[in-house]
Amino acid sequence: MTEEKTGRKKGRDRRFLRALLCALSVFCIVTAKPAPAHAGFAVSGLCAVIPPNPLLSCEKIIEKIIGKEISDILTKPASLACGAAGGGPASKACDKITKNMGNYKPCTDCACQGEAEAVPGTKKFIHEQHLETRKHIEEEFDDMEEWLLSEVVPTGLDDIPGKGVFWEYIYEPLMRATHQLTTVAMHQMVMVGAFLDAKQQLEVQRMFHELAARAHKDYRPSMTMCMFGTNIRSLAGAERRVDITTAALGRWAQHRHLGTANASAAEGPGTDQRNRLSQFRDRYCDVHDNNNGYMLLCGGGSASSLTVNKDIDFARTTGMGSYTLTLNLDFTDGALTDDEQDVIALASNLYDHNVFFRIPETNFDQDINKQYFLDVRSIAAKRSVAEHSYFSVAGLKSLGQDTTEAAETPQYMRLLLEAIGTDPLDIPRILGGLGDGGTPNDNRPSYYAQMEILTKKIFQNPNFYADMYESPANTARRKVALQAISLMQDFDTLQSHLRTEVMLSVILEMELIKIQRSVQNRINGLISQGRARL
Repeated sequence: MTEEKTGRKKGRDRRFLRALLCALSVFCIVTAKPAPAHAGFAVSGLCAVIPPNPLLSCEKIIEKIIGKEISDILTKPASLACGAAGGGPASKACDKITKNMGNYKPCTDCACQGEAEAVPGTKKFIHEQHLETRKHIEEEFDDMEEWLLSEVVPTGLDDIPGKGVFWEYIYEPLMRATHQLTTVAMHQMVMVGAFLDAKQQLEVQRMFHELAARAHKDYRPSMTMCMFGTNIRSLAGAERRVDITTAALGRWAQHRHLGTANASAAEGPGTDQRNRLSQFRDRYCDVHDNNNGYMLLCGGGSASSLTVNKDIDFARTTGMGSYTLTLNLDFTDGALTDDEQDVIALASNLYDHNVFFRIPETNFDQDINKQYFLDVRSIAAKRSVAEHSYFSVAGLKSLGQDTTEAAETPQYMRLLLEAIGTDPLDIPRILGGLGDGGTPNDNRPSYYAQMEILTKKIFQNPNFYADMYESPANTARRKVALQAISLMQDFDTLQSHLRTEVMLSVILEMELIKIQRSVQNRINGLISQGRARL
């Protein structure tokens, strides 16, 4: 053993003795009986901290732990104890104790609370011993580490440098055990991860299957939805035709009222009535009317049964009294059809039957004639409001769009009408009416005909309600389609209400004119009598 180690060992012996004294002081604190009055070191001063216990004594505890000789040294005055010790281990211990006794002041007995200097010295001693103990423990751990790593050498391995007991039998086995435990733990985590992956995979597969099943259920083709989509393709074009026909008829009526050049009534009521009478004789005359009194007027015979009296029959002319949903009205092709003649003839009889006399241009030199001219235009404006309702009805039944895509729509509409039990011979008349010569014109159904099927005829088929059980998604889609069609129908109804309100406002204005003239006449009478002034 080297000198450094020898010095460390001696230091440990001194610290051991000091720790022993500290431990004995603690035993004195918890003893049942106070320490003897002649205790010659500061430990006895601690006995006064805790009340005494009559069952045990400080001397007996010390004697039982460290033997009789050391006990005598610690429990008797130093001079007596050291003299009795003689030689041997007890004498050596006594010498060490005597050497260190100069640092402490003895108490006269264990109940020395009155000595103010004893207790602080004892506390200082205990604190110093605690510090020494901590330092000693740290050194011992360092020595233990050094011993394990370098000094312990197994039998037969002295010639192998760096291979001690710790390395051979502790470090390397622990390292291998750690490696094995880590491998096993990672293998276990792989299994746990596999379970988690399988769980996630199964959940994702189940979600895909659910989505696929939902897609098969929700996106299954629906014949009803196809029916809506097919029969609505030409509806927008037909609606545009309504506006064009209504505007064309309004323009014709305006030319007739104002006597525009090249119009049928350009020269005044005489020419207009002669032209209309000639048309009546050729197209609308019925010899049986007026108690068979139209023989001379009709020229010996009635007109065709398809057109007789259509110039005064609103229901037949507009198709309201029959199943005709489309009239052969198209004012953009430059050709005059039978239905166009009938609509215009009825308008001539309903509105402005007697047109105004055309005012000569020379009469406009006088201001009063100019006022009459403005009155004529005012009457024409009011009449145009009433005419607009009639022209709108005719426009709703005008021919639809003339395109290839629009021509395919009637084919599916025929199937819808056949499904609800309509006679196949009546279907062309319902969709397109009869054109010139009684030929069905069913390849361009009107806006009115298409809306009639989409808002009425389609719901007369029981299969429509049976298809409602197909799937909730398709049912919701049908609901949206029906809402869209309902909005279009509501807009058409709104347009009708607006036309009614406009006509009522014109009627109200005309009644107010009568009252205004009556009041104005009374005022003029009072002025002429001198009873009022302007």
